[in-house]
Amino acid sequence: MKKSIILYMLGAVSLILAPFFNNFNYFSGTLFLIIVAVALYFSLSKIKKSYLALSNIFTAVWIGSIGLSNLKLLTYQRPWAIKTWIFLSIGYILVCIFMEIGNYFNWEKLTKGINKLDFSDTTFSQLFLLNIVLFSLSLFGFIMTVKINGFIPFFETENINAYSQFYTKFFLLSHFSIINIPLAYISFRQTNVLFLKISLFAIIIIQTFVIPILSVNRGVFLIGALILTLVIAYTSKRKFLTLIVCIFVSFSGYEIGSIGRHYTNKMLESSFKQSETVPTREPDDKVAPTDEENAENELEEKEQNEEVISYNQYGEYLRKVNDSLVVVEHSSETLHNISAKIPAKLLFLYSYLTVSHDNFDLAVKYNDSYSYGLRQLSGFKFIVNRINPALYTDLIEYRVQGNLTTSNFLSTSLYDFGIIGLLVFSVLFGLLAGIVEKIYQRSNSLTSLLLLSFLFYCTVLCFYSNYTAQFIFIMNLVSLLTISIFLGTVRYLKSRMK
Repeated sequence: MKKSIILYMLGAVSLILAPFFNNFNYFSGTLFLIIVAVALYFSLSKIKKSYLALSNIFTAVWIGSIGLSNLKLLTYQRPWAIKTWIFLSIGYILVCIFMEIGNYFNWEKLTKGINKLDFSDTTFSQLFLLNIVLFSLSLFGFIMTVKINGFIPFFETENINAYSQFYTKFFLLSHFSIINIPLAYISFRQTNVLFLKISLFAIIIIQTFVIPILSVNRGVFLIGALILTLVIAYTSKRKFLTLIVCIFVSFSGYEIGSIGRHYTNKMLESSFKQSETVPTREPDDKVAPTDEENAENELEEKEQNEEVISYNQYGEYLRKVNDSLVVVEHSSETLHNISAKIPAKLLFLYSYLTVSHDNFDLAVKYNDSYSYGLRQLSGFKFIVNRINPALYTDLIEYRVQGNLTTSNFLSTSLYDFGIIGLLVFSVLFGLLAGIVEKIYQRSNSLTSLLLLSFLFYCTVLCFYSNYTAQFIFIMNLVSLLTISIFLGTVRYLKSRMK
């Protein structure tokens, strides 16, 4: 434990030191953080004798994605405030240390409580029947949604927003049934009957890939794929290789889903503009202005601009789009001169991996009003809206661009309660993840493995959003609890009948 904590401290310090490397150039800061992320991941894995420990994965993803964001390849990216680096560092070390604390104790009472909900001893026939029922619900929800909306988003080439309009209450059945993906894999491992193996493999492919990709629901796809990744990795002998292959396949599937949005290169280039060297103008036949005339023109232009825009100490200004959205604009100064042209689709992927950290920086710089838990409870938004619909309409967000809506997993707590919220959330998430991980290590139960897989995708996607605050995370927990209670009731009734 002591060695791990020393490594976590090194990781936290590296996040504080990164801005000093940026004084040379942003590539230096990025290279430094990427090296630290890789070195710490393998060092921690050696100490823990596990490539799958959540603290190892969180370290690699958190520091690595921050390093990638620090590269500043896009024009909307600006230097982060020193306070932002400090908050990122504090959040990191608190999550990791409390993961260690969660791993340290035995949590006997909690283990017994989880074991009461376990259904590892369910027979293959019962589990296979459950797979068929859940798969049928998922397929039914998708088909009904297609019937009601009259289209499949992946094939809607004219309407690029079709995916956001593809929603009905029936589609919630598909979300509820995500848990069937790892359960179908468990059944797949338990049987040697070829027909059953083919059937279960088809269920996994359709639920993991086909339905989310046709729906152009990349988030749901990643969640299902990452849940399956952890279950496969933990039940495999070559855990590291399995982890790498599964994550590669997961993000490859994400790219396939991105095709369904039908963004043209022109559209991508307009939204994701590369930071590059401004080309030098060729001289013309006109008489060049004198130095004195140049100075006067620059002063006049500057005064005119300042009448329209007032830049703050960060070289930025706030443009209020509506009551709940502020877009932070900046001067046209480029941060990273890159002569090579980067493909628009690659910049699109880069933005996906990094923009949430940029939006977090804006929250640190500018947010001065708190939502007091509403953002963390946004998974229950449908209930809150019935009580007071105005609560969520008044929440303000700061973004680098209006269409880039995500913010990293510390943002909800920061918007809710400021630095106090960030501290409390980091402690609670780290402790919960550590406890669940320890319970699985002790009990090896299916219920604890599924709980761990939910926290695994929250950890892997920490660079993107706080998934513990989203409705789909709640649906995962509800589906697990429902299945545990149902199968437990079946076992109890059978025992009473004997």
